[in-house]
Amino acid sequence: MTELHVPVILRESGYTFYFVMADLNEPPHVHVGRGRSRRSDDAKIWLRPVGVARSGRFTARQIAQILGIVEVHLEWMLQEWRRYESRIS
Repeated sequence: MTELHVPVILRESGYTFYFVMADLNEPPHVHVGRGRSRRSDDAKIWLRPVGVARSGRFTARQIAQILGIVEVHLEWMLQEWRRYESRIS
């Protein structure tokens, strides 16, 4: 997939947070991977309310860290979701 279809919105603490443009018809969420690669076993985190849709290959401790990062950046992530969503509407 190209960057246009999988925009990275945040890199923090070794995690990469990104959207999958084909998923924008679903409730707001981010996919989370390690480093720069994206894999089918990446985590999927709901943004409203914040919760785990799929933990992927991450441990419970890593998921807790990911959820903490999402909470810190939640409003901004929701704004980004709406911005990308408006591109396909």
